[in-house]
Amino acid sequence: RLVEFGWSQWENVLHYILGSGDKDVSVGVVRLLQAAELVRESSSSANPAASGSDSKTPLITTQGFQFLLKDVYSQLWILVRQYILEVVQNQEGASQVEAIQLLFRFGFATPGVGYSVAALSPTQRLLVRDLADLGMTYAPPRRDGKFARFFVTALGLNFSRPSDPFRPLFRGGGNNRATGGQNTSSEEGAVQGFIIVETNYRIYVYTSNPLQVALLNTFVDLQYELPGLVVGLLTRDSVLGALRAGITAAQLLSYLRQRAHPQMVRARVTAAGVDVLPETVVAQVRLWENERNRIQASAGVLLRDFSSDDEYRFYKARAMASVPVGMGGEQGVPPVRRAASPSPLLYSDDASRVLVVSREFEAVLEKVGDAFHRHREGGM
Repeated sequence: RLVEFGWSQWENVLHYILGSGDKDVSVGVVRLLQAAELVRESSSSANPAASGSDSKTPLITTQGFQFLLKDVYSQLWILVRQYILEVVQNQEGASQVEAIQLLFRFGFATPGVGYSVAALSPTQRLLVRDLADLGMTYAPPRRDGKFARFFVTALGLNFSRPSDPFRPLFRGGGNNRATGGQNTSSEEGAVQGFIIVETNYRIYVYTSNPLQVALLNTFVDLQYELPGLVVGLLTRDSVLGALRAGITAAQLLSYLRQRAHPQMVRARVTAAGVDVLPETVVAQVRLWENERNRIQASAGVLLRDFSSDDEYRFYKARAMASVPVGMGGEQGVPPVRRAASPSPLLYSDDASRVLVVSREFEAVLEKVGDAFHRHREGGM
């Protein structure tokens, strides 16, 4: 029961971030996610009266997409750290040291044993109550609404055990068909891996968990879904969509490696240093990322409507130089360009007399104009 409660509470949080869940999370969790910049309020949520039920729909941020591809304990550490910074630090009389002490004591708790809150400080009681929303604790309330004892769930037990190689990094779909009917994890409800990636970019996902399907949908073109099995395809469009959302190729590939099916691991890893993923898939995903990064956007200032060709050429010569105005010749001869410093000139069209210069060059435009007037008067 504790295992199911912990994973269910945590998956509700992830569903909320994805916007795919049908269960609400607490106001405290929403504020925590917003403080961690994982989600932000939509325009409709800022005006609930005008939008009705849609007012609770969050907008996931770039950090939110990256957050979803991490393992559960990395995700929990991010939120717990934010909780200590935002809630405990701002709570009058609360102690960050007491909160951290209790977090590390979770690792020594006994599964299924209830602990009295009588020996806890007010800060630690607040922590136990709020961490139940993240699935790390379970505090059954009494009739008066308060709680006298609490239980540490599987997530809380493994939270401070980074060196434990058997702790589950994610929850499976409760479907063991892919592993021959055997649970390969040290805890009920979690599996070692459930994703098979083929060299033709086809992906087989042995899960019935809606959350896992929703996560894969962020970067996989899902083809069809069967009971306990989802089949998809890594395509250029699906990967580029994930990259545009802020997910990197390294994060995407790491997600697939962590959840690799045991049979794929045994088939691929025959020697030290061999990647569990097919080389063709790894190389293609990185090529798609490089393809997107070929073009870089730069903020600039458009200059046009010059009074004469002389004025246009003067501004262009100054923009091509990477030394301050006035260090060149007084006759308008452009100064020597330094190879180590990039040119402020981003674009030029001599036929239309159009220039695009960097934002930094905008600060000296007035000095360039004064220098041109001196140059013109000297030539006259």
